[in-house]
Amino acid sequence: MRVPKVDRASEKEAVTQTLTALNRRLEGIRREHLARNRSNLREFSIEQLQEVERLTAAITAKIFVEVASELEHSAAAGRGRETSQAVSLMLGLASNE
Repeated sequence: MRVPKVDRASEKEAVTQTLTALNRRLEGIRREHLARNRSNLREFSIEQLQEVERLTAAITAKIFVEVASELEHSAAAGRGRETSQAVSLMLGLASNE
């Protein structure tokens, strides 16, 4: 039985589109929550505010790296498009079709 060849370029393109949308979404959520909570942070020093920025950026980066790793593994296994669609649906990302 012959196994159909997987179009790796198509798989990688789906992953790239999803990762781009994910990066925008995570940064948007981070900025939205920081803006919403600025009044709670008004007593913070500049150094403390910079630490909050660094910490929230590190959290979003960690989430991004974890998802990116899984998507890249899926693409290598020929499941990039399918996994990208699932991630997009779960996280409310723009359609990557």
